Amino acid sequence: MDRGDVIVRIGALLLAVAILLLAIMAYLRARSRRRITLVTTDESRYKPGQVWSMRIPTAPQARLTILRVEFLPGAGTIVHVAVSDVPVPVGHMPFIEAAIDQSVLELLRTDAVHPDALEGYDVWRKAFDTEGAGVFSVTVPEALKVVQ
Repeated sequence: MDRGDVIVRIGALLLAVAILLLAIMAYLRARSRRRITLVTTDESRYKPGQVWSMRIPTAPQARLTILRVEFLPGAGTIVHVAVSDVPVPVGHMPFIEAAIDQSVLELLRTDAVHPDALEGYDVWRKAFDTEGAGVFSVTVPEALKVVQ
């Protein structure tokens, strides 16, 4: 075997190793990007359709309606709400459960959730799945200061 053959074989071996490393990196990247699954849960005291009064001194008639309750591994329970009877009503806001606990006063009633009420949730969910849309960890009144 002459020197040229050795160089060709070493080059082929290096190319094979490079291809293998690229394949391993692609596998690890895809594995780390696995879709995070939100799961509807009934393990919360909050249920879709519940209407709660809230602690907002400037809007004592403010109402919070539970739209959907889900569980996110690693984050816990996420409560999706609509807020009404405030200066700028909000059709959808996602919160961690503890933030809702600190925001509500009294369960007033339970209504059916109309499918139209979930349009904001659908937009958020699409953004969550593709871009990683977030969830509020502050109280509802604090979050409303940001959006109003």
